[in-house]
Amino acid sequence: METTTMLYVAAAILLAFGYMKYQDKKEDLGKFSMGIGVVLAAVVFFGGAGTFAGLTAAPPGIATPEFVEGVIDGTCQVKSYTQLNFSGDIAGTDDATAPAGSVDFYSAGINPSDATANRLTTISITSGVGGLANGVLQSCTNYGIIYNGASAEYDMWYMGKDYTQPNQLPYVSTTDSAIASALVSFDNIVVVATIPDPLDETATSGIINGQTNVSGESTSTNEIMVGSDSTPAASDVVYYNKTNGDLSYYIDITLGANGANAKLKNPVLCFVNDNTNPFDGNEFSSVTVQRQSGTDFSLPTSITNYVNNADCVPMGAWIEAGQTGVYRIQFTAVNANLAATSDVMYIYPDDLGSYLGKDILRNTKATAGAMIEMQFLE
Repeated sequence: METTTMLYVAAAILLAFGYMKYQDKKEDLGKFSMGIGVVLAAVVFFGGAGTFAGLTAAPPGIATPEFVEGVIDGTCQVKSYTQLNFSGDIAGTDDATAPAGSVDFYSAGINPSDATANRLTTISITSGVGGLANGVLQSCTNYGIIYNGASAEYDMWYMGKDYTQPNQLPYVSTTDSAIASALVSFDNIVVVATIPDPLDETATSGIINGQTNVSGESTSTNEIMVGSDSTPAASDVVYYNKTNGDLSYYIDITLGANGANAKLKNPVLCFVNDNTNPFDGNEFSSVTVQRQSGTDFSLPTSITNYVNNADCVPMGAWIEAGQTGVYRIQFTAVNANLAATSDVMYIYPDDLGSYLGKDILRNTKATAGAMIEMQFLE
């Protein structure tokens, strides 16, 4: 039975009950009951005619949601963005004019680190300002959205969501066929720090095996020799002379980061071999690290396996610019396992977890610190 019919029946019952009580000389109760019945009947009649329709209609100025296939609750309509703008700042500065990369967009579920990944479109950023006006991107649609810092800043997922997590652009409610403008914001973009030179090869202050003379001239009796002449120079090869030494030596290296409001992400200390003649994995019986001064980067005490296997030693999640520490690396070599001249080892501080490590979008960031090249002489 419809609601209107039920209400008419209730009104009729009230009228009949009231009339009976009126006939029984209970005039007040009868009149009251009949009055209620008349009012109820009038309300039902005029309500059905539309007099009270405004009580249930949407308030003026509020559009009823347009339901779109695939959108469950109707609150988000799939529409193209006429224009997208960029907003962002540099961590530690709140400088909105500094970002200089781009914002890249990928289809949902695409891992941008894959060599075959292709982006849909991009917003180019210049002095912290960037815009896109091509209508390619849509609301209510999942994308992979990444700030691409190129070589100056680290890549950054939008809202911290990677390609495995659904992520949508900001929705702007509108009755227009397209969304005129929306803002994509990235806060605390991290600038890539500079890696300092870990060793001054010309130093005679004792940081190279405690020596006050590191000459590499042919008549030298040094255990550690820098270069092959009497005048050591920066970036010269550091030679360990097995004839002059006792197979145990050390170098004090400086680790850290430089630059204004900059950091190193996933910093590492890497030991790299010459690809033409890699280590066999048994060249050193022991390699240890001991902090001499400055910042504690949580390096493990023993790094023997890292060195023998040409691997990278982790140094925490971040190093901030201005942090610096001096570390002594003590080597104990195995004479029979070191091939003179052909065994070559390079020592590089770097970022992103490995030597020439790549960020989300497959680009390297910090330039690996000036290397230490170490060779061995009989």
